[in-house]
Amino acid sequence: MAKNSPRKWWQYRRIQWPAASALALALAAGVAVHRSQNSQIVVYNDTSAAIPELAVSACGQTRVFHQVEPSDSVRFTLAATGQGSEATLATNNVPVWHGGYMEPRGGYRTLLHLRQDGEVESFATLSGWQSLWRQTFNSEL
Repeated sequence: MAKNSPRKWWQYRRIQWPAASALALALAAGVAVHRSQNSQIVVYNDTSAAIPELAVSACGQTRVFHQVEPSDSVRFTLAATGQGSEATLATNNVPVWHGGYMEPRGGYRTLLHLRQDGEVESFATLSGWQSLWRQTFNSEL
């Protein structure tokens, strides 16, 4: 067979493309699983006014956001350190909401909607990977 035969080139490509595709797929799956471990609090400003100062606290961590405009949202991704606790929300150093148990890791998501009437609507979820994991192993116990 000749040195520059098309058959050798084809055999090389036949192995290279599937291997590269499998590696890319494994990398994407690894990133998705890793990111699902992050716990996050998302606050939506559904009021008609800007909020000058918004403090979000959970698991011994606090983040302060300044000048949150109407119909805007802020995200607080927790560092993977600390103990589980309830989340708190304060505007201008006045507590507005307290609740929603969080862990610093494990894919907890708390969504808070600040309404015009001063009410805070909250939704707590667990990431898809984590809820599937817990359903699978808790059902076996």
